[in-house]
Amino acid sequence: MAERWQPGFDVYSAEVVDGRAVFLVDLAAADHAPLPSHPVRLDVAIELLRPRPDGLRADDEADALYAVEDRVVQLVESSAGGLYVGRVTAGGRVRFVFYLPADAAVPALDGLAPYLAEVGAQPDEDWSFFLDILMPGPYSLREMQNRRVLARMQELGDQLDLPREIDHLALFEELEQAARAAATLRRHGFRVDDLESDGEGRVEVQFHRVDHCAGGRIDEVSQEILDIVLAEDGEYDGWGAALVEEVEVEKPAIKPMPGPETE
Repeated sequence: MAERWQPGFDVYSAEVVDGRAVFLVDLAAADHAPLPSHPVRLDVAIELLRPRPDGLRADDEADALYAVEDRVVQLVESSAGGLYVGRVTAGGRVRFVFYLPADAAVPALDGLAPYLAEVGAQPDEDWSFFLDILMPGPYSLREMQNRRVLARMQELGDQLDLPREIDHLALFEELEQAARAAATLRRHGFRVDDLESDGEGRVEVQFHRVDHCAGGRIDEVSQEILDIVLAEDGEYDGWGAALVEEVEVEKPAIKPMPGPETE
């Protein structure tokens, strides 16, 4: 089996042709794709036993499906040298996706009852299914990255609902693109720094605005920024902010009322 990188699986959902799909994808695999040693894609599909009306997995079937997933991954990796890169759940089916060496035999998949597996293999030297279908688009990817940052901020005691200035960074190939994006960002209430080179031939746009991060707000802000940056073929590099812990309001000292005057 090929030496495996440290996997970085994460989940996102997206609209597809037939409704909604939930994806699990190894984001770390993108740094290695396509892998010339594994030019064959193996799909293992199973029908859900009790799908929800929208075709997604019901909560009461989760444990059984996780057990099947573990079994399938173990069999494909051990017997065919496969690399597991993700799965798609949609339309009442779960599809597990692997990449295999060119000379690998399609493994026999047993021990999956009560599920039956539909197995298919085909050439995919460019890993086009992984890169074009499994990998999230820029909006979903940013939401996944936001989720990780927010979780870390909460671990450190941040009060996400408290506003603070949030710093953002975008990169552009051309100065004209960066200038147009900067002008639009200013109209959206961002304070934009002077444009600078990033040292690698791109133009760096740093911009700031006071927002809070709770209740999906940072995803809304990210979408707002992506709409602007992508329209100019730029890259949104993300955001950062100082941690804000709950502020303890200092109560004013209460002076005792003077007592009744005595004669």
